[in-house]
Amino acid sequence: MITKRLMIILLVCLGVMPLYAQAEPDYAIRPLTPAYSNDGTALTITIEVRNNGGDATVNATINVIKADSGRIIAEDTIPPLASGATATASFTFRIGNDPFIPGSVQQIRVEVGIDEVEPLSGPNIQNNTTVFPITVPLVDTSAPQNPQNVLPPIENPTGAGEGDRDGIITIPIIDLTIDVNNPIQVLVSAGLAIITAVASVLVLWLVSIILRLFISRPPSFGNVLPPYAAMPPLDPNTIAGRRQQWQYYAQNSSILIPCDVPGSVQAIKVLQDIEGNPLENWRVMAIRLSHYDGYGRIKRTESLAPKRTIRRLNRALQKRQHRSTQEMSKKLRPVARALVKQLRKHEDKRTMILPIALDIHFQGKHGEVRIAFELYRCENGSWYRIDEWEPEIPVIEHTIHEIYTYTVHGKLGGERPKTYLKRLEEDILWLLMEMSQVHTASAQPQPETVTGDTVTGMKAVNPDSDIPTTQPPATP
Repeated sequence: MITKRLMIILLVCLGVMPLYAQAEPDYAIRPLTPAYSNDGTALTITIEVRNNGGDATVNATINVIKADSGRIIAEDTIPPLASGATATASFTFRIGNDPFIPGSVQQIRVEVGIDEVEPLSGPNIQNNTTVFPITVPLVDTSAPQNPQNVLPPIENPTGAGEGDRDGIITIPIIDLTIDVNNPIQVLVSAGLAIITAVASVLVLWLVSIILRLFISRPPSFGNVLPPYAAMPPLDPNTIAGRRQQWQYYAQNSSILIPCDVPGSVQAIKVLQDIEGNPLENWRVMAIRLSHYDGYGRIKRTESLAPKRTIRRLNRALQKRQHRSTQEMSKKLRPVARALVKQLRKHEDKRTMILPIALDIHFQGKHGEVRIAFELYRCENGSWYRIDEWEPEIPVIEHTIHEIYTYTVHGKLGGERPKTYLKRLEEDILWLLMEMSQVHTASAQPQPETVTGDTVTGMKAVNPDSDIPTTQPPATP
């Protein structure tokens, strides 16, 4: 009797165990080739989702995101997928609307089922996200439609007003009569017309110069993407693929966080000339300040630096090697003050408490500049460089564009508006000073406890020569 009961319990356990051993669902996402409408004014992105794991039991959300800003531009929901099943979702966008501006290259990120089908910390969460570029064709979406292509009739084609009787043309506006049969009158009239046209052009040119002196708009920041962002995604299991993924985390050329967590990693990007001198042959084209929240930058708080401020910053950066720290601070303080003044015009009490993004748009020429990435690891209370590389840059145009992005705290709790603006000016000044520092690397003996990158075999670099020794402000 006991033996029979044990057999029954064993059979029940064997039947239940496969239920617990069933594989978890594993969604993998794959973008298909974008399709355009016949008239070229619409773009359709199709996403294919495949379940490589066990059966799913919940719906999954597909988010289409603008990679550079993190803004969700479209979303859809697919039902639970059985093991090995696939599902597709299509998203149609009108070309000419943000972000698909004609002639631009947009970096799109797609996510599916994160924290729904699979947890964010799951072992196979990498294939739930993909990033790919989309080249938007040049389409004139604002041109009016005229199928018949019929031009209106032209009245008075000679433009001579009344007359043209017996070769006599009368211009009533200036009460001038021209005899077309008299070659002298024809030549004099033609000369007077040419002189009048040239004088009118000169007058309009002078008026435009005067108006530009009184009404000077700040340069537009533009829809800027670095050239390496247009490269297709590489295999993340290769060195090049892992480096490409680190590139999206590099915001600027500085490490602004302390080395408190051993083993933590930080990526930076450095703009250099061909000889490796930081910021040489690069020019600042535009500066943008804006508050942001969980959905991205808030458009109504966006403020652009005036041209005078940009010229002042470029002059300070060009001569930074010959100036002391005090002299650079004196030259950069008017830049920080002007940026705070512009931002103050676009913020209110609600947006003032949100964090601030400082974007600096740089431009260089192919053959004169380069972009270098560096990867640092925290060991023994110091940052050590463990890898460095240059991305593959396709030649799309003669110029190269890149952006440095910094973040600053908004108004803190209990902080008065006047104190907040003064502190914000000091924080921006510190960031500009940090950006303008000239960093040079030198090979020195390293602590035995710090190892090189096991993939590239590079040795760690002494922190005293790779990162600045200045400390970040109290409220970065």
